[in-house]
Amino acid sequence: MSDVERIPAVFGLATELAIARGAKSIKDLPGCFEMEIDARWWCAFNGNGTPTKCSRGPEVTPYGIYFERNGWPCGIVNAAGGTIAGYEGTEDELCDALKAAASLTQTGEEKGDG
Repeated sequence: MSDVERIPAVFGLATELAIARGAKSIKDLPGCFEMEIDARWWCAFNGNGTPTKCSRGPEVTPYGIYFERNGWPCGIVNAAGGTIAGYEGTEDELCDALKAAASLTQTGEEKGDG
């Protein structure tokens, strides 16, 4: 699978998790919708048409999702693509974390920060 195909997969998985955790109408929020994915991963969604700062400081691009891994900036994606930085396999690790968190959310074992 190419990087072009993978990044939208990250976007889709993160969006599905946010919805499962109760995110609604993020375009109407004054800031970003933020959630902890697991102990390592955290993200902020910007549903606004303008760059918007998340609570951790960075500006999130319009309609983008900003990711941190272990408290460090790791990437930003949107439906058209993006970048996940780190070592080889970081994207796979993020996808696995998103899938595991979605599974926990479906069983009611974990909730996002909102």
